[in-house]
Amino acid sequence: MITPKGVVIRDTLEYEMTDINGKWLGSGIFGGIQNILIYKSFFSFNDVGLYNLHLQQGMRRDILKGIEEVGLRVTDSDVE
Repeated sequence: MITPKGVVIRDTLEYEMTDINGKWLGSGIFGGIQNILIYKSFFSFNDVGLYNLHLQQGMRRDILKGIEEVGLRVTDSDVE
């Protein structure tokens, strides 16, 4: 992430997407599985302006069969 002031914040996450037998973790219907990973709880965007976010796959394989999309959602935590 790059803040409006140009500060670069970099992080690496490790997230298990399947069980030991290769079955996808998560929940869903009609064959689609959704996983939600909570990251940076109580993070504050202190600077007014545009924040640039960049996601990069760090897997040992370039292509992960079965992955259709990756998204990021920012929500209000309702904490002052």
